[in-house]
Amino acid sequence: MVALAHLKNESTVPAFNIRFGVEYGGTRFPYKMEVDDPDEGNYQRVVPPGERLPERQEHSIRILIASADVWASANANGDLDEGRVYWCRYENARGETWETRNPGSRSGKLDIHRVRKVKRLEEREKAQRDQVRQRGREWEGQALETIQESFRRRVDSCGHPSGP
Repeated sequence: MVALAHLKNESTVPAFNIRFGVEYGGTRFPYKMEVDDPDEGNYQRVVPPGERLPERQEHSIRILIASADVWASANANGDLDEGRVYWCRYENARGETWETRNPGSRSGKLDIHRVRKVKRLEEREKAQRDQVRQRGREWEGQALETIQESFRRRVDSCGHPSGP
């Protein structure tokens, strides 16, 4: 799955070491340029004041999310779009880390707060992704078992899988 986003620095100073992504059902999925990139995501090194990435309004940045992760989040949390949040974590010139959370709903409020223990937060986010992936594997296993059992019943009742 792909979530579309853009970055815009609406302040008067540059933002550095930017990580961003989308959150579904309380689980954050960071921007990664390639599927095999580190799970914590890639950095955008700097966004100058007043700049938008990508520059053109009609273009977006693609946030890649494994479909199994999305289905596991949906299975655990219901409607994905209802609780969707775009997040961005960045440093200012003093090395302070800040985070914005922007709800997918246009009627939701923007949240901006300082982050003091970044490594701890990243570890928690990774643990949440790992839990979602485990639930996804369990859900997938149960779905396959259900399909296999249905197939076996059909074979048992008529002697072959295509029916009478």
